[in-house]
Amino acid sequence: MARRDSVVITLASICEGFADHVLALLIARAGRNHGTFERLLIKHVGDDFYSSWDSRLKWLSHGFDLLNPGSRVVQDLRVMVELRNAIVHGDGSLSSFQTRQLAKQLTLERQLYERLEVTIEARAYYLSGRTVAQAKGISVSFVEELDKALTKKLKE
Repeated sequence: MARRDSVVITLASICEGFADHVLALLIARAGRNHGTFERLLIKHVGDDFYSSWDSRLKWLSHGFDLLNPGSRVVQDLRVMVELRNAIVHGDGSLSSFQTRQLAKQLTLERQLYERLEVTIEARAYYLSGRTVAQAKGISVSFVEELDKALTKKLKE
């Protein structure tokens, strides 16, 4: 695996770990500060909080009102996660899941190029010399925005 691929995987993992840490903190806090119903609901939801990026972002935005799911930071993160998924599941190409629907594939290809300077030929992806720098910027922006929102939430 190329070094650039490894860096993208690592950056996506750092964002995932931070998001999971924030969720765990907020879930523990919610369980302490609420009654039986809330604690039972948290127990029932269980690991769904952490099961996918869609789930994490749903809980961070709608459950805890920390992120705007339509913000540029969140959208950029989603594109970086899609690149990570291609790297991990696609063996040098977009994964079969990512190419299942042509319209979504074309949108993803455009987003990968615009946000991470990744080009797609056929299904194969090619990271540019700027991809790692772009991914670092996306990661830093996501962690900073989530940290800022968490700090504000904890002061309430």
